[in-house]
Amino acid sequence: MRDAIIKCSIESLQKNGLRFSIDEVAKSLGISKKTIYKYFATKEELAVEIYKTYYKNAKQVLADIEGLHTKDAVKKMLAIYYQSHCMNRGGIFNKYALNANIRALAQTNHNLIKMYVENFLPEADKVPLMILIDGALQNLCERKDEEKKVIEILSGLLC
Repeated sequence: MRDAIIKCSIESLQKNGLRFSIDEVAKSLGISKKTIYKYFATKEELAVEIYKTYYKNAKQVLADIEGLHTKDAVKKMLAIYYQSHCMNRGGIFNKYALNANIRALAQTNHNLIKMYVENFLPEADKVPLMILIDGALQNLCERKDEEKKVIEILSGLLC
């Protein structure tokens, strides 16, 4: 159940952003909030596990596709970076009053994912491409209906 709560929380945070709530996670899993708090004593404890688990899994996927320059690999890389943007966007930490340690954990891992993307890019075009990618993905967090299309277009530019 603990893993299911973390997985559902990650999906909800990525999908709902500032509308994420423990109530929604409980409802999605068909359990009570009390059950969630049986596994996680505080919201902060759950948040730490959300970010640790997401970035552990993301880094594994990136390690699996490292060195591949196929369109599918680039789409996976961009999807991970996009999800990371959504989990680090402005307001998330303030709204949920999460402490500075959780914010630092999330930002440090986001920066590692960013470095992975930067390392994929040709040196001569790295700065303008990162401006384009970051701008597109940050804005996309507010327009989820365009996720696949934008990632498809960006991957086409990179392949």
